[in-house]
Amino acid sequence: MSLRTQRLVLLLLVATVVVAAIGSFAYRVLRDDIREETQRTLAVIAEQKRQRIESWVAAARTDAASFYSAHAPHAQAFARWLDGGRQPDALIDGIRARMAELVRMRQWGGMALFDRDNQVVLAVGDADAEGDPWKLQGVLQHPAVIDSALYRDRHGAVQFGVLAPFGLSGEPPRGVLSLTWPAASTLDPLVASWPMPTRTAETYLVRRERDRVRFLTPLRHQAGAALRLTQPLDAPDLPAARAARGELGILAQGVDYRGLLVLAYATAIRGTPWLMIAEIDESEAYAGLHATAWSTALVAGLTLLLLYAVGYGLWHRDRQRQQLAALQARQAVEARFRTLFEASSEAVMLLDRERFLDCNAAALRIFGIPDKAVFKRLHPGDLSPPNQPDGTPSAELARTHIDRALETGSRTFRWAHRRADTGLDFPCEVVLSTIELDGARVLLATVRDFTEHQRLQDQLRDSEARIRRMLEHLPIPIVIGRGGDADEILFLNRAFVRTFGYTLEDIPCGDDWFRRAYPDATYRAEVMQVWADAIADVLANPGEIEQGEYRVTCKNGRVLDVVIGTIALDDLLLISLMDISERKAYEQELEGAYEAAATANRKLKELNQQLEQLATTDALTGTWNRRHFERVAATEIARAHRYCEPLSLLLFDLDHFKAINDSLGHQVGDQVLIELSDRVKSRLREVDVLARWGGEEFVVLLPGTREAEARSLAEQLRERVAGRAFALAGQVTVSFGVAELGSREAMDAWLKRVDDALYAAKAAGRNRVCLAAPEEAPATSAAVGRS
Repeated sequence: MSLRTQRLVLLLLVATVVVAAIGSFAYRVLRDDIREETQRTLAVIAEQKRQRIESWVAAARTDAASFYSAHAPHAQAFARWLDGGRQPDALIDGIRARMAELVRMRQWGGMALFDRDNQVVLAVGDADAEGDPWKLQGVLQHPAVIDSALYRDRHGAVQFGVLAPFGLSGEPPRGVLSLTWPAASTLDPLVASWPMPTRTAETYLVRRERDRVRFLTPLRHQAGAALRLTQPLDAPDLPAARAARGELGILAQGVDYRGLLVLAYATAIRGTPWLMIAEIDESEAYAGLHATAWSTALVAGLTLLLLYAVGYGLWHRDRQRQQLAALQARQAVEARFRTLFEASSEAVMLLDRERFLDCNAAALRIFGIPDKAVFKRLHPGDLSPPNQPDGTPSAELARTHIDRALETGSRTFRWAHRRADTGLDFPCEVVLSTIELDGARVLLATVRDFTEHQRLQDQLRDSEARIRRMLEHLPIPIVIGRGGDADEILFLNRAFVRTFGYTLEDIPCGDDWFRRAYPDATYRAEVMQVWADAIADVLANPGEIEQGEYRVTCKNGRVLDVVIGTIALDDLLLISLMDISERKAYEQELEGAYEAAATANRKLKELNQQLEQLATTDALTGTWNRRHFERVAATEIARAHRYCEPLSLLLFDLDHFKAINDSLGHQVGDQVLIELSDRVKSRLREVDVLARWGGEEFVVLLPGTREAEARSLAEQLRERVAGRAFALAGQVTVSFGVAELGSREAMDAWLKRVDDALYAAKAAGRNRVCLAAPEEAPATSAAVGRS
């Protein structure tokens, strides 16, 4: 197909799609517009009718209330008649005459009067002479005008009734009046009228009755349906059922009582249980649109048909041109084929079942025949020895190959040919292919001399034998398999059989190897998954070795640790298996030695930590000892001097501690020291250092603390100790010495000053805080009273 024709066809297809798309879009738009306009029309008509029906019902109730109220004279007459023992008859006859006159004047259907026992006293016209006892008693107990709803009278006509209380003013009703109108001349015309000509549109009233919906007024398309036809309330698409379930307004996708698609609108009649449905068939609503759509589609179809006819003409002319070009190309191909046929270095012949039809110069040279005329008189069997190497007669086997090639279209096979001039046989490969020549099926035969190929094959077999002997004598177990998972095991060397005990009869394929070498099903599944991943990597990267470590079970039940290496060579897998069981045993022994050394190191470290703790902490109180304190104090003094930071020291001592030991015992004294250190530690910062200085003396190093702050802390600690009795010793007090480090002061001088301050506190009466004297000056007391 020419480029021009392709463009034309493409243009026609595009035009078809565009026309279809525009038509579909326009149809949907117009359909939506028509639906919305129709639904608005239905809504307007339904609402207008609703207002008229509500007005008519209200007027009926007003008639009943105005003409039969407690102030009407005939109500007084009815009361006198009842009070007189239902005598005289003239009273009731007068009421009957007045009721008949009102029925005639107001064009009502009928009127009936009921007493308090629900018995009819009199009836005029087509009145409801039976009455609903429940409704009658309801009016008597709760005087009010109510609707007695639509019903069929004894003649089968549909009537609309109103019930009104009848009695004297200020007294309970003495009876109930039932006023009726024929629906056919009053309500039905209001419902059924339609403001415009239509074939299918209608309006009707329905009401819900438990699990069904009842049609109250006549239906356009079903005679006698009023008050007789009901439908299930759960009908999913029925407009009447949907309205009865509370869905009012526009009802989309409705299916009416006939099962037809309709556009519908529902509204409720106020003051009644009635629901009005206005609907029209979709077929009528969309009739104009469908007609327009069909006419438009017809015009568009004819236009497209004309375009397709023009396109077909152009395509047919283009096809004729292509056929001519194909014929010319075929002739050119045949010419090129003839050139290649004659120039080929391989013997190429044309033949049928009986003889050769043609041959090239190479065929004459290979078979030793002088010219084509002689060659064409021969049969393939004439250029062969009497029998092929397998003993089959050459003529018979040649006919078999020719028949199979003509049946299947091609055939390739090995053959032994014989030269006509020397009588020497030579191996070759023959390829027969079926072609069409002048309307007949013939064979194109290509003969390749395999003499050199045979020599190479012999060399390859010798090489394979040498490689097999080499692999056989390798000290490492070797397996050669074919297939992705070694589906076929081709070779096992002696080292493999010696190491694992399996022979080719035991494991002819990979599945047998996995089953025997990995008898545990769970471990076998894991190995097979790992093996599959390894083989996938090997096949994806030919020449690369993939190794994995496995536990292999030998034929005798012994389990060995083996490293298996795999390499892919074309469709073969070369697999080596190295027993590393002894190495694994050495590794496990070495690992055990490592673990023992690590355990010993851990224990030594724990002992060192314990020694360090014993060397730096006070065994009784758990605070730092004097040795640790002196080391930390030296570091803090150097830092304070280097960075000019404040550093203070508290030295405190239990007052009268010897008396506690002498009177209460040393165990109580020890508990006092422990409780004292706990109380002090709970008040110190994390950077502060509390240490037992000796006996009942303790020292506190306060980095970054001025003398005033240290003194304040000492006061708080003193009060904390003295303010609460100790568990075993009662009230205990302490004395404090406080000193801030001088700018160039050494540790010994600093400790001397704070010790002098503590001594001053003791001398001043104990339970005191005393500030150390400045450098090179005597200590001064800043004593406080006892707590």
